[in-house]
Amino acid sequence: MHFEPVTAAYTRKQLFAKLSGEKYFNEEYSRNKGQKINILRDRISTAVKNANRISSPSDESTKIIKKDPYTNVNLYL
Repeated sequence: MHFEPVTAAYTRKQLFAKLSGEKYFNEEYSRNKGQKINILRDRISTAVKNANRISSPSDESTKIIKKDPYTNVNLYL
């Protein structure tokens, strides 16, 4: 969410492959996970905006547990 809106759920393998790409960390993400925090810190406002999009109650009849992807970490900032 720090880079772009998330519209689908990813497996760990899919996510690591995506984040390893040139558009994101441009190196093997699984080996450097957590060490590039400064890159993400600069993108917090983007992450919050993208999280707000998927955590908003657009459809009250859909229970949170059935929303995928879903996050509410944006509520704690």
